[in-house]
Amino acid sequence: MINKPELSSLPYYYQYYVNLITENDLFEAFENNKKEFIQFISSIEKDKLDFSYEMNKWTVREVIRHILDTERIFQYRAFRFSRFDFTPLSGFDENKYISKTTHLILNKEELIEEFSLIRQNTIALYRQMNNDMLDFLGEANKQQSNARGLGFFIVGHQKHHTKIIKERYFLN
Repeated sequence: MINKPELSSLPYYYQYYVNLITENDLFEAFENNKKEFIQFISSIEKDKLDFSYEMNKWTVREVIRHILDTERIFQYRAFRFSRFDFTPLSGFDENKYISKTTHLILNKEELIEEFSLIRQNTIALYRQMNNDMLDFLGEANKQQSNARGLGFFIVGHQKHHTKIIKERYFLN
């Protein structure tokens, strides 16, 4: 079991995302979130994947891509921190990442498969961690955080963007 971090131990920006999670155990949150997200992607009508609610806003497919990219990046950060790496890690520009993926027109099944594989790898990584590894403070994007907080951030970030898709893209 990996318990939620104290909010005061997280960068302020992460706290919102962690507060979206009702589970106290990270593995339970990972599994519940995985099922919910797969059901959510499955429920999206094919013609809605390329819908954008406003000019210059990401499409539903691009928002999903962003969720996948972010989990990969935060998984890597958690790996580095769990190995007690003091090297400051840079941030990333999510808009540039998305602009370089316009050729990736994955269908729903491919998006689900990719998400499932990424989440499976995230869970496998966290199964290896003890409390010292989870709580080591590393630096990314000029903010201190730890693997414990990053794990909960991953789940909260996905929940946040799913909520945005439902509200702004009219996918209820």
